[in-house]
Amino acid sequence: MVETASRSLRDGVLPGEFAPALMLLNRSSTPHPARVLLLHFLGSLSSNIVSGAAQAKQIVLVAADRNPQFYHDFKGFTEDQLSRFYFVDCFVDPLGWRKILGDHQLLEEVTVRFPHYKVCHDVKDLDSLLMVVLQAGAEKAEAVKFAVVIDSISSLLAYNSLESVAKFINNLRSNGIVSSLVWMLHSELHDAKVMKSFEYISSMNISIEQLKAAVRQTDKSLQMVANKCFSEGILTLRHKRRNGRVREQVEKFEVHGSTMTFSKTEGTEAAKVIVPQVQFRLQLTDKERQERAKVILPFEHQGEIRVYILPVKGSVYKM
Repeated sequence: MVETASRSLRDGVLPGEFAPALMLLNRSSTPHPARVLLLHFLGSLSSNIVSGAAQAKQIVLVAADRNPQFYHDFKGFTEDQLSRFYFVDCFVDPLGWRKILGDHQLLEEVTVRFPHYKVCHDVKDLDSLLMVVLQAGAEKAEAVKFAVVIDSISSLLAYNSLESVAKFINNLRSNGIVSSLVWMLHSELHDAKVMKSFEYISSMNISIEQLKAAVRQTDKSLQMVANKCFSEGILTLRHKRRNGRVREQVEKFEVHGSTMTFSKTEGTEAAKVIVPQVQFRLQLTDKERQERAKVILPFEHQGEIRVYILPVKGSVYKM
């Protein structure tokens, strides 16, 4: 299931269509599994870019949830993979306070370590952020497609309205040089309207959920219960097709430190196509027949019909 989403991100956008967009919807009480899953997609996509199998040639990572230093120090990325990243930092100075106070020491140190790095000093100005992302993607070579990864849409929603962030995402998807788009959303921070809006925008969404309490009650040790709570769960992928149907797949996941393994679910249909359930009946019921008989059509006479013949005086002529 996860490989299906990875292939879609690797293949990129088709001519005349919007870029494929994957939303990671974290429904668990901890962000760790969702963050590990995001690292998995980053590793898979960057590996395909290095090998030349991906449509994109680089990744623009909008770091709003974590410092770019974390991704740079992550041992799962090789030097070749890191060379394909361009960091747009929305974490270290999101409101521009460091810039106003003249605290440039930290920013200069990070810029020296990262050759491809840009600090966003005002995350409230999404139009400027959009230009920064597009310029970052086209910096190495013009007319080359690139992927955009946003590690937390929730962080952007903390400073902006739903409409402005949705417009920002749509502008990225509809831009011709963006190959694919990935973002994460934490459900516990938003209402149903926000989640439905971004589900509508995305072409794929993966829901990350913990194991249910009924499953965890079989463990006798509280420590084992806590470990399963944070390390195991269910992934549900919904993939929108061009014909309007939605394909749903379910898998189990298990987190091992900074890596994640996947397995098929037991007793659950692994894949199904969601279609509207509509039933057709060719005959009317007795109640429907009675109601239909009471309906008076507009071209029918109302009530009792009476015919009157009025006397007319006249003459008849023969021709």
